Amino acid sequence: SIDIGGQAFEDFLRRLATDNGINVVSCTGIQQLADLIIGQKLITIKHLEICKAINSFRIAAGHNKDRTSMEKWTLNPDAAIECILLILTVIRSVHNYMFKKIQMF
Repeated sequence: SIDIGGQAFEDFLRRLATDNGINVVSCTGIQQLADLIIGQKLITIKHLEICKAINSFRIAAGHNKDRTSMEKWTLNPDAAIECILLILTVIRSVHNYMFKKIQMF
């Protein structure tokens, strides 16, 4: 569910960017999308930091081995719930920032 949640979050970021006229064809994931979006001031640095965390969760869930340690991450079942809740919180926060001009988690 972490990987699927990450895919949904990536889709959200991709839609956010394209709806605001940003070309995302070359972006391959959450990190690249978030880096591009912050450059257009559509998200804050706090949003970017949390996007990086969600990306790390997704990579750990979706790949067999960590590319630096060459070891598999063991994911506690609670991590799946926490990651999904974090994704929902960030989506709501970005929406509030963009449309209501408030910073809120």
